[in-house]
Amino acid sequence: MTIDRDTRLRQAETLLRQGKLDQAIAAYRHIVDRQPRDWNTANVLGDLYLTAGETDKAVLLFVRVAGSLAQEGFWSKAGAIYKKILKVRPRDEHVLLQAAEMAAKLELLADARAYLETVRDLRRDGGDDPGVSAITIRLAALDPADFDARFAGAGAHLAIGDVASAVKALKQLAAELAELGWSDRAMSALEEAARLAPNDLDLQKSLARFGTGADENVVVEEDPVEPIAQQDAPASDATELKVPVVLEHEKPAPKDLDDVFADLREEATQRFAANDPDQELAAGMAFYQAGQLDFAVPRLEAASRAPAHRFPAAATLGRICLERGDAWRAIDWFERAADAPPPTQADMHRLLYELADALEAEGEVARALAICLELQADAGDYHDVPARIERLTKVQARG
Repeated sequence: MTIDRDTRLRQAETLLRQGKLDQAIAAYRHIVDRQPRDWNTANVLGDLYLTAGETDKAVLLFVRVAGSLAQEGFWSKAGAIYKKILKVRPRDEHVLLQAAEMAAKLELLADARAYLETVRDLRRDGGDDPGVSAITIRLAALDPADFDARFAGAGAHLAIGDVASAVKALKQLAAELAELGWSDRAMSALEEAARLAPNDLDLQKSLARFGTGADENVVVEEDPVEPIAQQDAPASDATELKVPVVLEHEKPAPKDLDDVFADLREEATQRFAANDPDQELAAGMAFYQAGQLDFAVPRLEAASRAPAHRFPAAATLGRICLERGDAWRAIDWFERAADAPPPTQADMHRLLYELADALEAEGEVARALAICLELQADAGDYHDVPARIERLTKVQARG
């Protein structure tokens, strides 16, 4: 196989030097069809497609190459290919998002921010408010030192209805700002979190300890405050935080800010819309688009239990598993999605292609071939399906 590849590669290079572009493209394509993981040759083929004016073919190939390089950890190479695509498709959201991810992994934060801001502008121009929120959340996660972006991210969580994540973000901001000595901003974050979660007694206690303008002789007891509903207090006091008054000589030593905000570091457990599949799906997709996979997964899993949402939720979970390198779990989710009604036939075609690709990568030749044949019967010459069928058929024949 190596000898055959080297021979064909020399032939392709000769054709290219002779100016026989179409024949050179065919020769390089022959190599790539039979060795789809030969990224260097695929990259050359993509460049030749651009030279020939076949932009769509070039972009499709470059996206596949860059995606595979990214999965294998070659972030710089993948980023370079995404930049190449953006020269001919500067408004391609998928490519912009992937380029941002590669830049972030390489700690090129200015580049990553620029890519994400471009996507946010595109979505804002298109009136996609949830999409704008998703990118704002992703920008907030980009640089922990960018507190303005993180405040905006908390607001974006609230805009998509995810109150718990907004509260969590504000708690983290309050803790970090307090440690830096920025008391006013810390207090603003804490007060906003308390406004969103008025029944969070830990927040109320932290506000009282940190300084809310209350009498300086008033401190919060360390034991949890008994719920108001269980106290013999008038109904009119139901919204007030009950704290005991301690005389000056009984006051404990002032607490360090680490102690004051220790409770703010705990993970928020409240889930917004826990029983509403529509909202679970919307939140899950928004988190996925924002690159917040840990937040996306539980919401998409919940949404997948509803038959009406099983296809988009399961398909997205499969893609998340692939991004995390868990191919077999991705295949499981893709197969669950394939058993559900798709929003459109185009969505089903994409899913089947991804399923076949995952199966082939794991050596499941017969299953991958069956999926490709099904896809060809329904969608014709979809992407490189004919070449895949030819390749898989030969592999299966060899046993």
